[in-house]
Amino acid sequence: MVNKQNLKVPTSEEARANGRKGGLASAQSRKRKADMQRIAQDVLDGVYTAKDGRQITGEEAVIQGLVYLLSKPDSPRFVQAVQLLATLTGAETTREEKEKIKAETKYIKAETKLVEAKTKLMTMEDDTGLAKLDEIIAGLTEAAYAETDTETE
Repeated sequence: MVNKQNLKVPTSEEARANGRKGGLASAQSRKRKADMQRIAQDVLDGVYTAKDGRQITGEEAVIQGLVYLLSKPDSPRFVQAVQLLATLTGAETTREEKEKIKAETKYIKAETKLVEAKTKLMTMEDDTGLAKLDEIIAGLTEAAYAETDTETE
């Protein structure tokens, strides 16, 4: 069992060394990911010769391979092909989810503008503008939540 008696607190030197190891591993992982992205982009940007002798781009070759897999529902890769197609076309997200995200983004942008205005008003000596702004914020918040609720129903 974990308790205070058997917890080992690293010294500052050990913590520094562990942090360095983690940083190096993170950098290596990021580099590997960037290399894979570059290779994938090179493949997509390349020009290849199809079996019939036509010149096709890497993107066309990938889509042709995807269509081939989708034409064979008995293939063990069929489900992965369907998932990839859904990802590529953005079909993973439902219309309702997209609308909700759009409404939330709109609300956050409006809220940000109001906070900026409120900050500006707080530097003023008169508090009447600040009280009026609080009323406006409350009204907009209620309206935004009401709009989000009606869109999700």
